[in-house]
Amino acid sequence: VVGQGAGGEVKGEYVTLDRVGLGGESASAVPAVVLDGGGQSLLGQSFLGRFASVEIKGDTMVLR
Repeated sequence: VVGQGAGGEVKGEYVTLDRVGLGGESASAVPAVVLDGGGQSLLGQSFLGRFASVEIKGDTMVLR
């Protein structure tokens, strides 16, 4: 169990990702959680916090 959600316990595994890439940007050794049955990927602060700025306008995200 890695957390509690509205529907109860959230199960998964804590991992460290060797490399995460998005467009031309990447980060290495990123802490992450892989959830059981998850059908969607989310970018968290462990990845986004490595950039000087994160800008979101509509459906576009710019990392600098």
